[in-house]
Amino acid sequence: MACAVELDALRRRIGAQGAFDQKSPGAAFTLGADVIDNALPSRGLEAGAIHEVLPASHRDFGAALGFNVGLLARLTQTDPRPILWNSPSQGFQYGTVYPIGCTSYGLDSNRLHHLSIVSPQDMLWALEEGLASGALAAVVGLLPSNDASYDFTASRRLSLRAATTGTTALLIRHHASADAPTAAVTRWSIAARPSTPLRRGGLSMPGIGPPCWQADLVRCKRGQPHSWLVEWDHEAFRFRLASPMVDRASAMAKPASKRSWQMAS
Repeated sequence: MACAVELDALRRRIGAQGAFDQKSPGAAFTLGADVIDNALPSRGLEAGAIHEVLPASHRDFGAALGFNVGLLARLTQTDPRPILWNSPSQGFQYGTVYPIGCTSYGLDSNRLHHLSIVSPQDMLWALEEGLASGALAAVVGLLPSNDASYDFTASRRLSLRAATTGTTALLIRHHASADAPTAAVTRWSIAARPSTPLRRGGLSMPGIGPPCWQADLVRCKRGQPHSWLVEWDHEAFRFRLASPMVDRASAMAKPASKRSWQMAS
């Protein structure tokens, strides 16, 4: 099948980059915000495990995608291996990762290997093969809303593969899958929130700030659900707690002077 041919080509390309030591199963990578890391059982997200990221609604897919890229950026700071990104080739309306945009997260796009997949069965096969190879820091899977093949049994198979090699699986699922039982260690519900306005010298209007999310940890093995308002720190390449929404709303409401508007006209 075409998927097998593409994966063989990826194996050769990854092998040409050199061999990497496998990350120890059970190790953890931090998100960079102490409040969040301390709330997780391993003081960070467990590597060599499955983590699910779900948009809070169909409008929040882009936010979930950005949060997922932030997780990858944090993981690759301690794991030098490449990343295999798997996305459907047909019938997926929400788009996929933009490699150039990953650089703002501190994620080297040259480490991303993209695989376009036709069927849900091929998706699970590619994820399992990627996890079993031991050559990758993470495998990412964008699962379509009508995918019934990813169930508890399938997730258990992926979990065993991940635990054996220390490769992390990050799965972006449909928001309607929030209650489905799986073997994932954590499940996140992500919603977009207004960013903190950035004021720059010489400009009367504030600019767009860093990405901001309402991050709800709705499932955590050996842990408890939590909820945080977080944003991405583009300088330190980490998550951090965002200021309360009331503060950001008041900053946005600050009117510009009449002369400022005249100068901008």
